[in-house]
Amino acid sequence: MASSVSAQRKYRYGLTAHGYKSMLIEQHGKCAACGEGETVLSRSGGVRSLSVDHCHKTGQIRGLLCDRCNNILGRSKDSPEVLRRLASYVEVTAARKINMYLDADAVLAEISLLPEGVL
Repeated sequence: MASSVSAQRKYRYGLTAHGYKSMLIEQHGKCAACGEGETVLSRSGGVRSLSVDHCHKTGQIRGLLCDRCNNILGRSKDSPEVLRRLASYVEVTAARKINMYLDADAVLAEISLLPEGVL
């Protein structure tokens, strides 16, 4: 008898248990995006299986993702532009000194670099 998770995958994505296992083997049991294994626990206490990622427009399966990457992708509405801006934000802010916000002149200098109409 198929598990309820396996039955849901078949119903939602047309993905058989064999197909899921094949994808899992191809990805070496890791998330297709970050390359890490799943860490989120299920209600029963075991580690959850990777989520089936699919295009919401076409329904095409793209790969298996960990919970974290699946949530990030979903919250970005699958927008590469949003994800690029988010990555840029992290890179830029990581390079800044947090104490600059205590210096009014530094804050004004940063504000002057913003595109017109942002504030």
